[in-house]
Formats: sequence, C-alpha cells, structure tokens
Amino acid sequence: MYIIEFCQEFVTLFSEYSSSNCKIPKLHVLRYHVVPSIRRYGSMNSMSTETYETLHKSNVKTPYRMTNKKNYIPQMLNTVCYII
Repeated sequence: MYIIEFCQEFVTLFSEYSSSNCKIPKLHVLRYHVVPSIRRYGSMNSMSTETYETLHKSNVKTPYRMTNKKNYIPQMLNTVCYII
C-alpha cells in the first residue's frame, strides 16, 4: 500500500532530524488507522478539507474582494474584525 510505503520512507528520511525519532501521532494514525477506518465507515471528517475551504472562502477571499487591492492586509483585517 502506498500509505505504508510513504510512512516508512518518511521515517527513513527524517528520523535523523527528529528529536522524537519520527514518533508522530498523526503519522501513526495515518499508517495504522486511516485505511481501516475508511473501509469501515467511509470518508473521515477529520481528514476532509471541506471545512478549511469554506473558512478560507469566508475569511480570506471575500474580505480580499472587498479591498481596493492596495495595502490589502489592513483592510482585510478590519473587515474580518468587523464581521466577528
């Protein structure tokens, strides 16, 4: 499986640079739990990008469109702070 190979290659490449020797919880979940969970329950909500795409749209794209495209960061921050 590609996920198993990816995890093994990741550990091989980066373990010498990692103080924890690449004992990363998310890597463990990916290697041992993701595929069985998908097979059993279908798509995993925690692995979906849909939530972040929606947040990006409402918190970045829309405020950017409301700026005059010059010095846009302060304008965007004012818009987002005003909305919240």
